[in-house]
Amino acid sequence: MAKRSSLEITKYVKRLSEAGVMKRPTWLEALERTPPPTEHLEAQGKRPPKIVFEEDEFIEEYYRRHPAATLEPIDLGSFYPPVAKQFAYRAVQLMEEHGMSRAEAKEQAYKDVSSQEQSLSVGERLIAKIQEEEGIHLKEAMETFRKNHENDLQSLIDA
Repeated sequence: MAKRSSLEITKYVKRLSEAGVMKRPTWLEALERTPPPTEHLEAQGKRPPKIVFEEDEFIEEYYRRHPAATLEPIDLGSFYPPVAKQFAYRAVQLMEEHGMSRAEAKEQAYKDVSSQEQSLSVGERLIAKIQEEEGIHLKEAMETFRKNHENDLQSLIDA
């Protein structure tokens, strides 16, 4: 069966009911009072507009200048954005709060972010993140062990 739009189906059913081929459906009256919008038919085949944020240009600029940063893993559970986004947010903040031009804000943001970035390389940051997570798990394991074996530990201390 060929695919038909809701407008074509409405016309088709209306003609069939007027010709006496079928009984007039109850939904046809409601549909005639409030016809479906035709705007979506005009927009069919067109791409939706691209959503662009102010910081997108800064993020692209950062990755062009620092291609190795694209290899940095993004921790989705972290509250801290990746370095490229930190750079972009800082540049936008400088432009809004201090009235700097784009070029001035970009250079100042590079200075601010690079001082943080230079302290740790990508690999060192990754190792530090892994060690931090291992530390959390180790503390949890030690606490669980202590709770489960509190009596055993107390008897060893008393002995």
